Amino acid sequence: MNAEEKARENDIPMPELQYNVRLIVDLADLDLQKLDRDLRSERERVVVAFLDTVGNESLPGTLTLTSLAKSFGNLQRQYADDYKLYNLWCIACSFAMPLFVTVFQS
Repeated sequence: MNAEEKARENDIPMPELQYNVRLIVDLADLDLQKLDRDLRSERERVVVAFLDTVGNESLPGTLTLTSLAKSFGNLQRQYADDYKLYNLWCIACSFAMPLFVTVFQS
């Protein structure tokens, strides 16, 4: 086996170059993973900021069913994966329920 391994090592052209290329590929992979994490984090911040805004609008009573539907529709279009992942439709329902109660009571 040792003779075969040495023969394979001798057959590898420019092992230093292959090592350097492998290192560059590994570093690029790490960069991509970091960028992916940063992008996910930014998307989460956008969703949280959106929910804070809607929550603040619902407190003084300025939120309407139309504006709520439009806002969550935009959020669903822009961040479809996050919308499904975080079950934002359920949060939309929690904001809409008091508005429906108000509409049906009047």
